Amino acid sequence: MSENYVKCKCQNIFSDDEFTKHFQKCEEFKKYFKDFDTKFGELLKQNSEPKENLLIIRIMLKQYVLVLDKKIRAR
Repeated sequence: MSENYVKCKCQNIFSDDEFTKHFQKCEEFKKYFKDFDTKFGELLKQNSEPKENLLIIRIMLKQYVLVLDKKIRAR
C-alpha cells in the first residue's frame, strides 16, 4: 500500500501520520485554514443541542469523507 504525502502550507512534506501530528501546531496551516476551522466551530456551537444534531453532523461528515476519498483516488 502506498503512503500518501502532504505538503503543508509551511512547505514541509509529511506522511499522513506525520501531518496529523504536525498541523495542529503549524502556524501557516492555521492561518490558511482559519476560515474552515471558524465555520466548523460555529456549526458545532449552533447545533450542539439537541444531541441528535451532533449525530446528524457526524453522519454528514462521514459522507463528506467518502466524497474526499473518491476525489483523492481519482487523482
